[in-house]
Amino acid sequence: MIRKQQTIVLVLVAALALGGAVACICCPTGLPGASTPVVQRPTEVPGAPTQPPEPTRPGEPTRPAVEPTVPPEPTVSPEQPAAPLGSTPITSFRFMAEMKDNKGETMKLEGERTPTAMHLKVTQVKADGTKEEQELYYVDKYMYVKGEDGQWQKLEVGAMPTETVEAFDFNKVLKEAQDKGDLELKVIGPAVVRGVPCMKYQFVMKDPENKGEGAVYLGLADGLIYRMEGQTTSSEGGSTQVVYECWDYNKDFTIQPPI
Repeated sequence: MIRKQQTIVLVLVAALALGGAVACICCPTGLPGASTPVVQRPTEVPGAPTQPPEPTRPGEPTRPAVEPTVPPEPTVSPEQPAAPLGSTPITSFRFMAEMKDNKGETMKLEGERTPTAMHLKVTQVKADGTKEEQELYYVDKYMYVKGEDGQWQKLEVGAMPTETVEAFDFNKVLKEAQDKGDLELKVIGPAVVRGVPCMKYQFVMKDPENKGEGAVYLGLADGLIYRMEGQTTSSEGGSTQVVYECWDYNKDFTIQPPI
């Protein structure tokens, strides 16, 4: 059972390593308010009758001679890239991934991860409509899985393996591909993912073993992946549609065991 659960994690890594999409939003440009010119009265001619002052209407505010200038809002060029990919360390995050292969099978993963714990729920639907659900927790040195009777079991397995800790860090995967020259990014434009300003890029993975293309959304401020969407193709000819979202980066939250 333990090995089966660990395999699920590794399968996800292989399937999603080639998906990608990033995005950012730019602030609109504000224009300074127009100034009202000062109107001067003509010089009075000596001897001319003096006009009585016009009565002031009650409640009417006095307008200043010159309207105050509104400072412009900060501007960001639509071509401005996000922060560099992989430039922000990650301690925790939540994620969701959906995959569908060319055989009609789908898999959905929902989870969260901290430095010492992880929670993962897997829902798989086969081509014939058969549905399977699995859920596991890693908390400290224990793994929690459901047995065949549906009851939670607590197993001492030691600290989370490195491959499990890094399983959903696609920032690391894409950064390594970029450093090797296997990843191309082209700016598409600003976007917002779950309220986070991002920059959307078109991506192409050139790994001969696993090729992929699509879109990746990188946080404008931190360069982290907030969404990926695309298609991967293996050397055997299989293809997988992938959508991945990540949020709550480096938030302070605790994953509690189910029992």
